[in-house]
Amino acid sequence: MKTYAEAFDKQFDTSGNKDTEIKKKLFIAQMYIDSNNKEAAEQTLRELYGKYPEETDVSGQYASILNENKKPDDALKVLSAAISRDPNDYYAEYLSALSFLSKNDVVNSLDRMGKFEAIVEKNPDLAPALDESLYSYSLKFSAIFSGDQVISEVEKIKSNTVLYNYLYAIKGWKEKNSDQSNEYIGRSEARF
Repeated sequence: MKTYAEAFDKQFDTSGNKDTEIKKKLFIAQMYIDSNNKEAAEQTLRELYGKYPEETDVSGQYASILNENKKPDDALKVLSAAISRDPNDYYAEYLSALSFLSKNDVVNSLDRMGKFEAIVEKNPDLAPALDESLYSYSLKFSAIFSGDQVISEVEKIKSNTVLYNYLYAIKGWKEKNSDQSNEYIGRSEARF
């Protein structure tokens, strides 16, 4: 796959066409990711971001690979700039929540998920993105969802019933407590 990505990069000339260049480089980065060469993907996206930092797709994909490569501080710099440009960039808020989560910063992570949810809920077309993201986030959060301090922080977001219910449903599932899991899944489904 790496060889295909390199060949594709050399073969396809995009000079003079910004949109085509962006699509090409994003595709190449994905090919590197698919071949488990995340360093090459990061390099490709870093170069693209250096050229087009204002492009939402570029900054989102670059921050995402930075998170995957365990560079949350670098990702947060990219995401902060994206959110400054567009306060309604729901994907940047979501990725910020993941960045803070990887740093075990529960307070900021939950705050960013709340902001993500608030943005997405304003747009009914994004409902599938909301559920998918809440589920994915809750799975990642479950790795650190233990201890009094973390539970205390989750209890503070009780008014955000959707996120709260997702977190406790996944916690119950991971702890093999199907009664708890089913109870909170039922609560989260009740909103539909």
